Amino acid sequence: MKPIIKRCLIVTLIISFILLYAFLSYRFQAGFICVFYQFTGWYCPGCGIGRSVLSLLNGDWMQAFRYNVLLMPFIIPGVLLLLFTAWQYIKGVSPQDFLIFRITKRFGIPIAILLLVYGFLRNILDILAPTML
Repeated sequence: MKPIIKRCLIVTLIISFILLYAFLSYRFQAGFICVFYQFTGWYCPGCGIGRSVLSLLNGDWMQAFRYNVLLMPFIIPGVLLLLFTAWQYIKGVSPQDFLIFRITKRFGIPIAILLLVYGFLRNILDILAPTML
């Protein structure tokens, strides 16, 4: 099998699993259970992302914002970055040249600090907790 066909197949399988998960989540209105929350009772920075995406799929932007406010500014650039990374992988670009890794090297620490601060604040400020409107 040619390398480009193999890479296309891998990307197609990954996207298919993501779409299947999105469909099943949308169909049955269910998502991942946060293991961190289950063990600690504290919200992690990612708590509510599954419900937020379900709300986006339902067109309820306000509820999506309420479940995880930090997701909103990152969702469109994040999806585009992941699609661009998949395209780079299919083209055969060397992994160290992937745009996503260059961005991570440059902004990884500030983003990690932002996530830690957000994770802390959403446990002490009720307005940041993932709740229903």
